[in-house]
Amino acid sequence: MAAMTVVAAVVGACCGARPRPAPSAEEAPEPAELPVKELALSGPAASDDAELSGLAWHGDDLILLPERLGLDERGKRLVAGEQVVYAIAKADLEAAIDGRRVDALAPRAIPVVPDVTRAIEGIDGFEAIAIDGDDAYLTIETYQN
Repeated sequence: MAAMTVVAAVVGACCGARPRPAPSAEEAPEPAELPVKELALSGPAASDDAELSGLAWHGDDLILLPERLGLDERGKRLVAGEQVVYAIAKADLEAAIDGRRVDALAPRAIPVVPDVTRAIEGIDGFEAIAIDGDDAYLTIETYQN
């Protein structure tokens, strides 16, 4: 897997990019209805404290964004060490979905740089993640105006 740089960014309401038009009814195929299958996680990503709030693909890895990244509700450090997002390989997800894998998925930790508790005052949590190539952008909620 190529190295991925995770960049914390505050996203404004106006991005300047135009949205793509929605496909017409003739272009959009009818989606197949499938049953929901719950997939078990293990490790720190499985903790209720992770509060996973965002998902995005980076190549063949699904990136999971914890809302708190080890912070409390006021942005103070709860967990020692690096702040991380998690990754699960697409092949592992497919194996779990089709029943070839029955054990819990163990997401890999990816460090977040810079340490946003030092870079942004009043941080409250992370709401979403978007990935462009090897760059990741996180929307940040703050409790200060």
